[in-house]
Amino acid sequence: MTVAARARENPYDVLGKTLAPFVNLLAAKNSGRSLTAEISLVEMTGLPQDNSGLKINVSMENPDKLCLRAKVLGLESAVCRNGQQIWAAPGGTIGALLNQLPAISLTKSGGKLGNFVLELPENQLTFLPALFQITEEGDESVNGESCRVLDLALIPELARSAGAGDWSARIWVRSGNKLAKFELLKPHWHLTIAIDHLEFSGALPESTWQPPGDQAADVLKLDASKFKLLLDFIGLGLKTT
Repeated sequence: MTVAARARENPYDVLGKTLAPFVNLLAAKNSGRSLTAEISLVEMTGLPQDNSGLKINVSMENPDKLCLRAKVLGLESAVCRNGQQIWAAPGGTIGALLNQLPAISLTKSGGKLGNFVLELPENQLTFLPALFQITEEGDESVNGESCRVLDLALIPELARSAGAGDWSARIWVRSGNKLAKFELLKPHWHLTIAIDHLEFSGALPESTWQPPGDQAADVLKLDASKFKLLLDFIGLGLKTT
């Protein structure tokens, strides 16, 4: 279907179709559903120039598995969660980094990580697009492919109750209602990520959640609080006000 034809679709329908595979991945009943993706970090406030274009391989499986792999400063690096078992590599480098960061506490969760599943009741998941105000921004090319551009903001009442009134997003949707790029924005901060590859499937091989042979000798085991701390650091202040 061409972008011109898709432009006649209601933008809320387009958003719903774009979100559908992610909603299906995170629905509580769909244990064993997975996502694999390669993303490129296009822009980020405060991001060192050397990290622009950084490619990150993401593996995620409902309800509690996540692995991020990237080449950082010439080193093949990984952070992986398999249930409550967590590791990072190269262990020596990441351990030294964590020692420089302030500790955090996860006492409310009993020191354990929660599942990735959406908290909304399943019969409400199909209404997710209705939570947003959508503005059409025309078409734009992403890697030579014409995409429909939509600006998103939570409806004011929900934004106020969630404390997210200053957040907004922009998404680029390619043919087939597949996400090509997205941007998160708030005053004085933004993040733009390109989706180079995206695939949804069933359960991934168990080897996905294990360090490969060349990393196995330098692995750091993490508890839940150190894992959360490391993800917050990777986000470079994503959750800061």
